Amino acid sequence: MKRIFLILIAALCIACFALPVFGCAPSENDDGDGGDTMTEEEYQHYGAYSYYYYPQLGRDVMPVGAWCAPPTPNYGNFGNPNYITDENYKTMAQSGINSIYALYDTPVNHPDLILQALDYADKYNMVYLARDLRMMAASEEADLFELFEDYTSKPAYGGNLIIDEPGVNSFAALASLKVNWDREFGGGKNMYVNLLPLYASENQLLNGAAGGSEGGKITYEEYVARYLREVRPDLFSFDYYPFNGKNKNIEQDFYKQLSIVKRRVEQANIPFWIFAQAGFFDGGDTRKIEECELQWQVNAALSYGAKGIQYFNYWHALEIPGNNCGFVDREGNKTYIYDYGVRLNKQIAAVDGVLMKSANRGVMQVGQSPAPIPEEDLLTSYEKLTSATGGDALIGCFDYRDKTAYYVTANSLTDDADVTLNFAGKVNATLIQDAKETKQSGNTLTLSIPKGEGVLIVIE
Repeated sequence: MKRIFLILIAALCIACFALPVFGCAPSENDDGDGGDTMTEEEYQHYGAYSYYYYPQLGRDVMPVGAWCAPPTPNYGNFGNPNYITDENYKTMAQSGINSIYALYDTPVNHPDLILQALDYADKYNMVYLARDLRMMAASEEADLFELFEDYTSKPAYGGNLIIDEPGVNSFAALASLKVNWDREFGGGKNMYVNLLPLYASENQLLNGAAGGSEGGKITYEEYVARYLREVRPDLFSFDYYPFNGKNKNIEQDFYKQLSIVKRRVEQANIPFWIFAQAGFFDGGDTRKIEECELQWQVNAALSYGAKGIQYFNYWHALEIPGNNCGFVDREGNKTYIYDYGVRLNKQIAAVDGVLMKSANRGVMQVGQSPAPIPEEDLLTSYEKLTSATGGDALIGCFDYRDKTAYYVTANSLTDDADVTLNFAGKVNATLIQDAKETKQSGNTLTLSIPKGEGVLIVIE
């Protein structure tokens, strides 16, 4: 009955409004069970959710990206050999990362190696985002796109890394580039920009991560709103690294960051992607992280409705001292983070088909939280879920097609969570935990979740 009701509402919406386009590939109908099946676009329009996907991977596959790709030889006089090899791309794909961002491998310096990297990415069913410093010039001259055809025509090409952590003084150029970009590609390629975090200084919000001389007043909310309004992007990516110092400190605005972005992108009808801190930066103020801390960053973001996960780093950046910031070190050897990522990415791959096509309606909090959760995000119940008790937990509440879904994160970095979900009547549920599917039925569902980890629940 609910399915039929959704179809009627969707039909009314389509009759009254122009249907917005989400994702980045041509429309297609989902496989259904009869004549009352809605199209993907009808579900999106009614459910008010959006997601961005790479056509090479499919619309059910959540982008799992990372900075940065294996380096070209002797980059910046580091004396390194060529790390763009079949073995290194195979190791990367086996980690569960499905999209990788170029940093050292630019088509101006090593055009042949960029094409090789794209071929390796294609071989292992990955998407490759190129880095080409000439691209910003295309904001003024659309014809410059002809310079890039040698690599943009490759099957694994997913877009370009345009700029990282820009200030508002770059937004006009990015807006101009976006117009030319959409004219050139017509959707399907990612004009990728990663935005600053909440703890950035006012000078950085104005001038970019490196700072600059431009003065003025601006808040983080204004920064986010201006980017969305002026550039009109297809997605909003940001980084926020919560673990710092030697005493297991946590940046207390972790959930505030998610809240600000979530509310703004919902108004713009686009998804958000997060960066997770995957290691520590010697010489900086971050620290070594535990598996539960990597899990918590990702699972909490999924509970909040994130539609893309990214890691800083996959390959330990050559400029960063030490050898512990990434899935692999500067020579491509696996670090302690690699196996953490493999296990976490298996869970993402097991739940992404649901979460990509769900609308987050808010979160419920059980117990305490390692960082404050904004009051405006909190629900006391959702659909048949009337309450929850037990250990510290964050429950993301979702509409999933004509069903309800919940993503429950053990919201603690010190203790596992035994959580009881109480429903108004008997429910039949499918659960996915640690990439394994189980079934439960009853008026209550009981969960035992290791610290930082997550469980998807779909009410049938």
